[in-house]
Amino acid sequence: MADATRPPARVRERTLRSDALLTFAAKGSTALLNFGAAVLVARALGPSGQGIVAVGLTLALVLISLGSLGIVTSNPVYVARDPALRPRLVANTLWWGAGFGVALAGAEVALKGLAPGALPDLSWSQVAIVAALTPAALTAVLLQTILLGAGRTWAYNGVELGSVLVALAALVPALFVFDVGTTTALAILLVQYPLAAVAYLVLLSGRPFAPAWPDLALLRELIGFGLRVYLAVVLAFLLIRFDLFLVNAYLGSEQAGYYSVAVVVAQGMLLVPTAVGTNLIPRVARGSTHARAAEIFRSMAFLYGGLCLLATLLGGPAIELLLGDDFSDSVPLFYWLLPGIFSLGMVTILSFHLSAYGYPLEGIAIWALCVALNVILNVVLLADEGAYIASLASSVCYTLALVLHIRLFARIAGGYRMLVPRSGDLGRSLRLLTSRS
Repeated sequence: MADATRPPARVRERTLRSDALLTFAAKGSTALLNFGAAVLVARALGPSGQGIVAVGLTLALVLISLGSLGIVTSNPVYVARDPALRPRLVANTLWWGAGFGVALAGAEVALKGLAPGALPDLSWSQVAIVAALTPAALTAVLLQTILLGAGRTWAYNGVELGSVLVALAALVPALFVFDVGTTTALAILLVQYPLAAVAYLVLLSGRPFAPAWPDLALLRELIGFGLRVYLAVVLAFLLIRFDLFLVNAYLGSEQAGYYSVAVVVAQGMLLVPTAVGTNLIPRVARGSTHARAAEIFRSMAFLYGGLCLLATLLGGPAIELLLGDDFSDSVPLFYWLLPGIFSLGMVTILSFHLSAYGYPLEGIAIWALCVALNVILNVVLLADEGAYIASLASSVCYTLALVLHIRLFARIAGGYRMLVPRSGDLGRSLRLLTSRS
């Protein structure tokens, strides 16, 4: 295996701004490609087809989130602290992805068999495709985080973007030349994960990987460190994604198709704070402070708030222009969701910062409360009031999560003062992100 060490000085040469801008550019491009894929599926297969594909993709993402067990946060933190751990982290990731990925795939198939109403519009073949690709998907996501912690931002972003490009390039002729259906479209969009896993492995090992036994002691340590983060991430992910399942269950795949478009646009906007927050994790592991996170939070409040205001003008026309009149029902769902998009983006900054500390129990309780409230609002109101309830419930719960995370951060960091906007924050925002911490 290639030399596993990377001199810390080289990692620190990159600024937060350069890494965040690179991550934003790559993930922004990835989001545009994913939105393009949604547009293609919607145009070719209609609202119901888009709903089915969106539910299948969301199911895969839920399984990945459940399967990480905190390793998705532990990997970058540990490799940032000690680059020599990289080969052992890679070996553990491969074994974990194969073993636990298969277990998750089995659980998904069992769910379809024992409770078919939980996945009412997914066929057995679609469920089987998601199950078959779950181990590779879990492995790819965990390997990618090792690159993040090692400071290899180009590789971290480039492979993800390239794999999505390949999937989209295959999707276009499949839909419009060969006239495939939802099952094949779903398979094409999921095949990016095994492609990415192979590429990550080659980049991390420097040559074809030599099989190695897992380091069980290190694996237990990784899970122990990341367990609180894992619980918070799973709960936050369920808050973001679970309402699509509820819309599908209560209102059908057509309404799920409309709502999925609003969610896709929202996720594209979240790339701005996510790009910054993602690159905070290895920096916190190397000693970044609460004051630093507060400065970034204040700056993002201006920058991201401006983006959300712009979306109030352009979001609706853009959806109708790209998807056509058949998806006009997606526009009000997006506007109901927009306040929550801002709140969730700001929570992202604080959450990524706290994740590198192992995440406090109070933070987990916040996400649990918000998930419970979201489910209650949807179960009580969704069937009678319509799909806008999913958007409204999400906005209410994301805003509650932001308020409570601000309270939590202030308690840990020593007060609210450092989060209060100051004169010149907007003008200093880009210069602020050039700090090497």
